[in-house]
Amino acid sequence: MNKFKWIALTLLVASLLLAGLTGLTWLDVRHNQIRDLGPLAGLTELTMLHLSDNQVVGVNPLAGLTRLGRLDLSRNHIVDVTPLVALSKTILALVIRQPDRGSEAAGRPY
Repeated sequence: MNKFKWIALTLLVASLLLAGLTGLTWLDVRHNQIRDLGPLAGLTELTMLHLSDNQVVGVNPLAGLTRLGRLDLSRNHIVDVTPLVALSKTILALVIRQPDRGSEAAGRPY
């Protein structure tokens, strides 16, 4: 099962599946209402992680993903990025943009 190098998931009910995919290098879980990043902590081979447009607040589980070269956390609700300091030696692209509160309130997508 570790032959997978890339996968895009539409639901993070897949946390059981992810536990067995420790060799995964690329993961796209955009637009999934994800809040808990705990299931991703063991995916230490990840080089690209797309988490935009979710409900993420805390990023502590990502601190050990030291092979990440690209991390997209845009349009989440991140409170503290301090845990990401550990990634500063490997990260080439980090995208963190909070939702536009005005658009959200007006019922428009951000």
